[in-house]
Amino acid sequence: MNFDQPQRFPARMTALPELQSLVASACEQAGFSHEARLRTELAIEELFTNSVQHGYAYDSTQPVWLAIEIKPGHIALRYQDAAPAYNPLSAPTRSSDLHTTQPGGFGIDLLRGMASAVRYCRENERNTLELEFEANPPAANQ
Repeated sequence: MNFDQPQRFPARMTALPELQSLVASACEQAGFSHEARLRTELAIEELFTNSVQHGYAYDSTQPVWLAIEIKPGHIALRYQDAAPAYNPLSAPTRSSDLHTTQPGGFGIDLLRGMASAVRYCRENERNTLELEFEANPPAANQ
């Protein structure tokens, strides 16, 4: 993939609107529908919130990075943090029975359902997630 130059953000919840705005702009450039844009913004919110709350143990001056690749009808996000190594894709899929399942842990399932592709690697001491989103996702991903 051909990502733009990554932008750096502090791992503070006050930085979330700036990340969401960047993603919304990319979605607009790629011709995303309102629903597809909201899905993509929710994904970045989930990633960022997990970095802040779990990776860095709440607001921190530590960084996260976001790079975006924009093509007509498609965007790819490359999201990185420097928190301790953690591959969220190794987590088991949670039960969909909300009556018997403990709260929390549904974020990665949410990402798997919203993105057309999700990949993880540890690169240069960073957790790196690459997610792809389509302007008109198949019904199975909605």
